[in-house]
Amino acid sequence: MELEQIEIISLEEFAKRMGVARTTVFEWIKRGKLLPGRHFIKMGRVIRFEWGPDLLKKLYEDSDAATVTSPNVKPQPTRSSRTGSKQKAAIDLDY
Repeated sequence: MELEQIEIISLEEFAKRMGVARTTVFEWIKRGKLLPGRHFIKMGRVIRFEWGPDLLKKLYEDSDAATVTSPNVKPQPTRSSRTGSKQKAAIDLDY
C-alpha cells in the first residue's frame, strides 16, 4: 500500500498552483466555494492547504456543485466602515 504524498502549502502557493490571484482564493472562501475543514485549514488568521490527490479530488467533486449553495454553508461576514452606511469602505477588510 502506497501512502499519499501531501504537502502543507500557503494560500499564496495554492493560488499559484491553481493559476489564480490570491484575491480570487479569498473570494472563493468568502462565497463558500472553498470550505474550512474540507478544502483548507484555518488557524487564527493563517490559512493552509493540504495539497495532494485528496484535495484535488474534493475540488473536482465540488466544482459541479459550485453554482448551487449548500444549506450547510454559512455566509462569511463582511465588514464596513459604518453600520448602515451607503458608501463602500475604502479598504477591503475581508482578508
